[in-house]
Amino acid sequence: MWRFARKGTTRRGLIQICKTSLRLQNRHLGQISITTTEPGTELLRRMILSQFCMTCFQNLRGAFRAFRKGDDYISNILCRNVIEYYITWKYIDKDPETRIPQFVDAPLRGQLRFSETVEGIIEEEPDLIDVEPVRIKERKTELIGQIDAGIESHGAWNKIIEQRAIDVGLENLYNMPYRLLSTIIHPDALQSDNYFTEENDGTVKICPFRDMAENSIRSLQTGFWLANEMFSQLAGIFDLPNQDQYEVLIRRTVNHVRSKANST
Repeated sequence: MWRFARKGTTRRGLIQICKTSLRLQNRHLGQISITTTEPGTELLRRMILSQFCMTCFQNLRGAFRAFRKGDDYISNILCRNVIEYYITWKYIDKDPETRIPQFVDAPLRGQLRFSETVEGIIEEEPDLIDVEPVRIKERKTELIGQIDAGIESHGAWNKIIEQRAIDVGLENLYNMPYRLLSTIIHPDALQSDNYFTEENDGTVKICPFRDMAENSIRSLQTGFWLANEMFSQLAGIFDLPNQDQYEVLIRRTVNHVRSKANST
C-alpha cells in the first residue's frame, strides 16, 4: 500500500492535527440548528451533510483512539468509512435536486428485499414468523409502487461507489486509499500471501497480525483531510464561528503529508 514508514518519524504533528480537528468538529456539531422552514431540498441537504459530518466525526474519534493504542487495523477501517462518506457527499452535492431524492429513496430497495425474504420464509415455514402473509404482500406492493414512482420522477440511486467517485472527479481517491484499504476488510484470495511467511526450512507460517502501521498514518491524514473539507462546508452553510480554522488544518495536513513523504 502506501510506502509510509513510521520508523524515524514522529507522530507528534499528526496527533496534534487530530486533536485540534476533533475539538473544532465537536464544538461545531453542538452549534448546529436546522430551520425546518427551509425549502425541501435545502433542508434535506443540510440534514444529510450534518449527518455525514457527525458520522465522520465518530469514525475519526474512534480511529484516532485506536491509532494511539497501536490498533492500526481498526484505524484503517474507520478512516476508509470517511472516504466513502466524502465521495458520497460530493456526488450528492453536485446535483442535489436529483440526487437527494434518490438518496432518500435508496433504503426502500432494502426494505423490499426484506419483505421478499420474509414472504419466502412464511411460505416455507408458516409457523416460524408470526406475521399475516397478507400484510407482507400489501407492504411489498406498497414498496414496489414507491420505488417505481421514485424512478420515474428522479431516477434510481447509483449504488456503485466507484461510479460516484468518477462522476465527481475523485477516481484517484477511490483507486488509491479507498480501494487498497478495502483489501483489509473484504475477503480476497489474492491478498492471502500477505498473511504468510516462508521460513528458512521451507515451512510456511501464518502471521495473523499483519503490520499496518505504515497505512494507518496515511489513513488518518486522508480521513481528517476529507472530514475537515466537509466540516468547512458545514460551517459555511450554518455560518459557524472560526470556520476558517478548517482551512488552516487542511494546510497543516497537506504539509504533514509532504514532510512525511520526503522523509521516506
